[in-house]
Amino acid sequence: MRLLRILFLAVALALVLAAGLFAAMLSPRLQTWFVRRELERADPGSTVGGVAIGLSGAEVTDLTLRRGGAVLALPSLRADFPPLAAMLDHRLLIGTLVAKGWTLDLRHLSRTQAQAWLAPAPDRTGTAGPRSFSFLSSAEAEEPLPAPAPFRGIFERVRLPFDLALGSADLEGEILLPAGLGAGPARVRVAAGGGGLGAGREGRFVFNAEATPDAAGAVSRVSAQGALTAEMDSPRTFTRASIRMNAVAYGAKFASGVRAVAEVGAQRSADGESYSIVLSSETKPLLAVLADVPYDGERPSGTWRLDIADEDLSPFLLGRELPSFGVAGQGQVDADPRGADVHVTGALRGTCDRLDVFRPELAAIGAVGVLADFDVTRRGSLWRVDRISAAVQSTGPILNLRSLQPFAFDARTGAFQVADVTGDLFSVNLVAVPAAWLQVLAPDLVLAGGPLHGSFVGSAGPGGLSLRTIEPLVLEDATLGSFGHNIVTGLDLQSAAQGTYAPAGWQVDLSDLHVRAEQGELAAGSLRVGRRRALGEPAKIESSLQLQLAALLNRPGLAAPLGTGQARLDWSAVWGRERVVQASLVVTGVTNAAAHAPPVPDLRADVRADWQPDGVIAIHAPFTLSSAGRPSSELTFDGGIGWGLSGPAVQGTLAGPRLDAEDVAGLVALIGGSGGQPGLARAVSALQGSLHWTGDLKLALESASWRRIAGSGLAGELRFFADGISLDRLSGRLLGTAPFTASAALTVADASNPSATWHAHLEVQDLEAEALLSAIGVAHANIIEGRFRGSADCTGHGDRPSAAIAATDAKIDLTSTGGHFKLLATEVTPKTVAGNLALDALRTVANTFESVIKRHKSEFASSVDATLYAAKAVSDIGYDQLSVRITRSPEGDVWCREFALIAPEARLQGQALVSNEPGAKFANEPLDATLELRARGKLADALKYLDVLDPKPDDLGYRLCPLPISVRGTLHHPDTSALKAILLKLLEGKGSDLLNSAVGK
Repeated sequence: MRLLRILFLAVALALVLAAGLFAAMLSPRLQTWFVRRELERADPGSTVGGVAIGLSGAEVTDLTLRRGGAVLALPSLRADFPPLAAMLDHRLLIGTLVAKGWTLDLRHLSRTQAQAWLAPAPDRTGTAGPRSFSFLSSAEAEEPLPAPAPFRGIFERVRLPFDLALGSADLEGEILLPAGLGAGPARVRVAAGGGGLGAGREGRFVFNAEATPDAAGAVSRVSAQGALTAEMDSPRTFTRASIRMNAVAYGAKFASGVRAVAEVGAQRSADGESYSIVLSSETKPLLAVLADVPYDGERPSGTWRLDIADEDLSPFLLGRELPSFGVAGQGQVDADPRGADVHVTGALRGTCDRLDVFRPELAAIGAVGVLADFDVTRRGSLWRVDRISAAVQSTGPILNLRSLQPFAFDARTGAFQVADVTGDLFSVNLVAVPAAWLQVLAPDLVLAGGPLHGSFVGSAGPGGLSLRTIEPLVLEDATLGSFGHNIVTGLDLQSAAQGTYAPAGWQVDLSDLHVRAEQGELAAGSLRVGRRRALGEPAKIESSLQLQLAALLNRPGLAAPLGTGQARLDWSAVWGRERVVQASLVVTGVTNAAAHAPPVPDLRADVRADWQPDGVIAIHAPFTLSSAGRPSSELTFDGGIGWGLSGPAVQGTLAGPRLDAEDVAGLVALIGGSGGQPGLARAVSALQGSLHWTGDLKLALESASWRRIAGSGLAGELRFFADGISLDRLSGRLLGTAPFTASAALTVADASNPSATWHAHLEVQDLEAEALLSAIGVAHANIIEGRFRGSADCTGHGDRPSAAIAATDAKIDLTSTGGHFKLLATEVTPKTVAGNLALDALRTVANTFESVIKRHKSEFASSVDATLYAAKAVSDIGYDQLSVRITRSPEGDVWCREFALIAPEARLQGQALVSNEPGAKFANEPLDATLELRARGKLADALKYLDVLDPKPDDLGYRLCPLPISVRGTLHHPDTSALKAILLKLLEGKGSDLLNSAVGK
């Protein structure tokens, strides 16, 4: 009895616990917590407001599901069904299903997210096989692959894991679509209802949808009505299913509407299953696919037919922009009963235009037509091609492709399989490919002419698939343009080509590449591009080109001033995540065709360019400029090129042990123009259009020279602007000892009007006059000794930069506080009067009886002594102060407007002119100087003794010598013969006659 009582109590306690657990499971709070946790695990960001599952149904409120960029917001979902039957007996018997007010937002779903959202979960059990290349016999190629059980149709596979019945459904909501090509965002309102689905019954559900764009466009509204029917022969299997939909699109161009009908059906019978997909417009069938799957083991087979154009689809895509196309074709399809392969045969014809909808550069392809015939089998990842041929044409044939033997390609491993390894696989004949199609490779350029023609064959080898030309690629009478300008015309291009593809990678070689024109060959070389398929492996490029610069650039539209010139360019590149270009450039034999243009140096450069993540191209470029007869300029540029507001922007440092400005002058004349002819800048402007280079270069040069004028320790800043260039804060030492600072700027109007203006300012200290005169080519550089300080201001204007510099107007001020002036050095000796016995006797008497005669109260005994002293005094004047003001006229004449010298015994004032003589060096140009001498002290005594001195002194005590002093000749060889003639007259004591002649008596 006691045992029964204990047993009864235990059973009662278990029932109480079970009842409590069951009651807890029915708690909406617990159910909501559990669902929230599972949602957070599956899709972070998904939420639910409440979940209530009772004995007769379930209700979910405020459900938000997020996946990728898609968001489903469901305010309320209610379903009437017995949950216990669903969980315990696997019977989902829904009486009513109601979901209204829901929104599916797809506006922020990218194409990649959409593919991930719709794609099935990856098969984590499979592994990729090794990448290899194999050759199979015909029998081996036909060996069946392992496959699952035979395919017995869709209905056989659609067997529900539970009993299903649906009495009625009422669904209503909205789908938000993203913007597409040529169309903005849109809303689709959807409503569906119906029921009656169950074993032995046919369920019918009707739906309607209306899509409206958010903004006005080509299509104002698309509406669709349809019905879904399904018949079940058991609670878990179907025997028939079909969807029929009628759609109408309305817009400004089709106010009465454009109609389309779509039907999709599947049916199961005792013999097998049949399927149909039919899409029709008001006027024609667009797509028809019919297929049968027999149950007797025969191959499933079917037919397909296609006749569709862009105007058939565009209205139902809410006006989304499509290329203009039309495609029609038909064929058969069959498959292995096990589903191991799918075999498709057929023929297609089509037309296409306006591909720029996808990419702007595809506009150059224009309207084309395609004819194709194919026989293709897919077995897993293996695609077998038994026959394929295609022809592309426009106004005439463009290209033809034809297979020459069956072959297979494994899309998973990248391997090819062929029956005859010695035979070619396919041929490609480029009959007449429009040159404009090549613009796809370089969208910024315009290429016309042609067409391109040539022939390829493809064959298999141990390394993979190879493609080689059997007739070279030829493009004739080509025109290359950019930014609305024709850069070069009348070009003929020819090249042999070879390509290789293998699982490990691919490579393309262009060899025997030649570019020719009427003048002959312009360029020749080779190009190789390839890439390994290893993860992250970049593409690699190698090229070698020999360029005939004069023939290449002296063409209509460029007008480059080259007389001769060649260049060799060897370069290689790594192009992937890391982008690096290395190049070696050698330019030799370039001459400027302009008259009196300075020689152009040869160039040798090694360049490395690295593309940085921020878009800047980092460049390291050591280079040399060399000309015969002088040391080479050796420089290195380190910096970067980015993109500014108006075009490319340069920043960096230009450094090196040596720069010869004559090399720079040759390049400037070639680029900017000289002798009335335009330079390469015009060709560059034709290439770059409205782009303007800007930048900032730091200068750090150990030495620089202009002919024999040298500077050292140069530092400054070179700036480029859209309309010119400036040199700021240039400093260093001139001629080894003279510190200097300088600035300069050159401004150009624009490319179409290259008129230029320039100005410069220079300040210098401790400038050795002898070093400067030696540098400009003066033979006796010691005619002036001393250190000068001074300044110079230069301006110029011309129809191009070189003309502006040639027309320089300069003002130079120089001062010195000590030195020697020897320009008037004249050798006068007693030998000039040797043999004059009367004069010798007079000199002897004068020396003997000087104190008696008392002709002059002076230390000079004779005119000879006075003349010799005067000659010596003016030949080497040790001055205390010397100032010079020099100007240069735009015509090239150099004036010394103000010359002032002060010495203890002498004072010189005057002016000089160095007349411009085209083609001559400055030191060899004609010199004409006139000086005025004032004297005091012993020099004054000598001139007074010779009767050639004004008795009245000036404010400083100097007395004027009225005799004119002139210097002719050149700075290289000054001519003081006029002064020497005066001194010879004075030796003869004819000072009074000279003075009277000078004053006009």
